[in-house]
Amino acid sequence: MSSLRSIAISSFSSPDRSSMAFLSIGHLQRSPRPSLTLLNRFLHELHGAVSSTARIEDIPVGTAPLDAYHQLVKAGTIRHDNGQLAALQPLERLHRELQGYEPATSANLTSKFFSAFRLKPSQEAPKGVYIYGGVGTGKSLVQDIFFHCSPVRSKRRVHFHQFMLDVHKRLHEKRLQGQGKSGDLIELVARDLLAAGWLLCFDEFQVIDIADAMILRRLLENLFRSGAVMVASSNRAPSELYKNGLQRDLFLPCIELIKSRCEVHVFRPNSPDYRLIGARPDGSSSLSVVWHMPLNEETSKALERSFLELAGDRPIFTTVLKESNRAIFVPRAAGGIAYFTFYELCGTFKGAADYIAIAASFHTVFIAGIPRMTRSHAEMARRFITLVDVFYEHKVKLIVSADAQPGDLYLPRLEDDQPVAGVVKPREEKGGTTAYEEKDEEFAFARTVSRLNHMQSVDYLSASWAAPGKAFICHLQSTKLQEGDLRRIWDRYNINKDTKLSRDELLLMMEDLTDIKCGHRNVPEELLEDMYKKLDANGDGDVVWEEFRNYFLEYGLETECV
Repeated sequence: MSSLRSIAISSFSSPDRSSMAFLSIGHLQRSPRPSLTLLNRFLHELHGAVSSTARIEDIPVGTAPLDAYHQLVKAGTIRHDNGQLAALQPLERLHRELQGYEPATSANLTSKFFSAFRLKPSQEAPKGVYIYGGVGTGKSLVQDIFFHCSPVRSKRRVHFHQFMLDVHKRLHEKRLQGQGKSGDLIELVARDLLAAGWLLCFDEFQVIDIADAMILRRLLENLFRSGAVMVASSNRAPSELYKNGLQRDLFLPCIELIKSRCEVHVFRPNSPDYRLIGARPDGSSSLSVVWHMPLNEETSKALERSFLELAGDRPIFTTVLKESNRAIFVPRAAGGIAYFTFYELCGTFKGAADYIAIAASFHTVFIAGIPRMTRSHAEMARRFITLVDVFYEHKVKLIVSADAQPGDLYLPRLEDDQPVAGVVKPREEKGGTTAYEEKDEEFAFARTVSRLNHMQSVDYLSASWAAPGKAFICHLQSTKLQEGDLRRIWDRYNINKDTKLSRDELLLMMEDLTDIKCGHRNVPEELLEDMYKKLDANGDGDVVWEEFRNYFLEYGLETECV
């Protein structure tokens, strides 16, 4: 398991792009990396050399998406694929049509006039793009290229799960504030969303919840009427959205709306799943490192050894994360590493918001005891699909013990031989048989299998944890911070991964705290200096972990608005 620790160490030593903005040139000097095995050192240096010369981020904004794609192919970053080129064609068209386009907003009198009479703005919005197809074919890649290349400033890229959570939260807040009548709340939320970004790019567009289905039609109507443009990737065709859902007939107009406002493109069926290609340069699999199977005493001990090895000398503790009015209990944590059983994550009432809180707080999550699931476990399977989606988006490292390979974990067409405790078998219909009908979770699980395979590869394990920003601190219980909580904060903001916290790193933390409490990121220089002196208990000019821990254990993470 030594290689596992080496990969984990190297994967969290890179600074995220948002944090880099606050580092001066003098702080870009790195301390030496931890020693790695020869293989991991080679893989890390190979990955770094490729990403430094041929990353999407290095391509100038405004470049045509097709030109950007050819540049990446030429540099060897990606493989040439006719299916991806075809998918870029409608995005190229949209890229051109967005030049000079600006939707009417409530900021000018003309748009207020049009809005008051429910008229279309004078400039017709370009048609968006809806891309669907098999898992792992490159839908997210082409959308990455389009989003990066688009010079539109008012743009937003978000996983559809997270977007709908945001919508429900905004609706709830406006309802509590008594804003408007119940019929106007969605229009008010749509106006707020438009102000945050009128070019909306959704990953994994899917509708499986009746609450989302009932809201989505009116929400999209308001957004499109105001000039918003939508780009979405999905595993399902628009006509397949919310398939077999309750009261689906009420959702059908939303499907027609999407088809009328977006150019629909399907990936060719024979596009290969690139998440299964070349997990390592020698073609071998990294399955044995992070995926322990089957479920028995030996794999249970192996998973425990992996957890203890990654935890190192950090104390193992229990902690609580805060999400809205809910508390998420974490049974075992060590710095940025957490350990759950499958039942704790997917056998209890949890949703996307809970998994986002976990993903924003831990860079590595262990899950023990993932069973084979059949149709009577559909609720568990649905939660597991959501969990994997969220962890994948946040680049969380997943280390598990499971009863089977990813592709054999969910087999809804089989009867239950060994049902999970507490799960009720499906009722039999008249005649003694149970009719089988494909459900959304079965369709979506194909994406989950692809992502679980990718999450075992070295390129994924070597990738940096997606920076959670201020959400990281928001999920910590503010009532009583434990040493483990502070250790995770230290790990998050100690970007240089050395023994001390620089002023630039402290500034980033204070900006996030100020944003949470005060709604802005303005931290005066004198306030930064005052806090640095308070943390520097021995006055030697450096803030080390012990000083950081002792101060915040005593005073907490409070900040004053200025």
